[in-house]
Amino acid sequence: MKLISYIFCIFLCFGTLLKSAEYPLDNMIIKNPTIPIFGKKMKMAAGYFTIINDGGVPDKLIEVKTDFAKAMMHRSSVDNNGVARMEHMKEVIIPANSSVSFEHGGLHIMFLNLKDPLETMQTKEVTLIFEKAGKIDLEFMVKEAKDHSKMGHSKDH
Repeated sequence: MKLISYIFCIFLCFGTLLKSAEYPLDNMIIKNPTIPIFGKKMKMAAGYFTIINDGGVPDKLIEVKTDFAKAMMHRSSVDNNGVARMEHMKEVIIPANSSVSFEHGGLHIMFLNLKDPLETMQTKEVTLIFEKAGKIDLEFMVKEAKDHSKMGHSKDH
């Protein structure tokens, strides 16, 4: 009987984690907010997620706030000479009936001047503020980066 209870608890916890990876706001859903890390001495990190806008009206992500670091929106790109660049974004348009992914090599949230080291499996609260839909608090899951060589940053990021 104890084994069955233990297995039930594992499935219940796993289901809760899966459900917590989606955050509804107005006509939007924010999915899978994560912060990949590849060491404990990082001074900055990146945040990734997807925003799905099922509504017929576009919106704008206009601000990101958190207590654990300075947070800013950035877009990474590589020019014709192979030089990587990061551009600060004041806002990100979320088109109607579309989605926008914040992912490695493109849009992402930069968390600068981390107050404490990040550790895997902890969550960090981040507030996204939209022009029309308002604000939403998310729990970003800190995870070990799958492939350090693809991160494309120094060991401090």
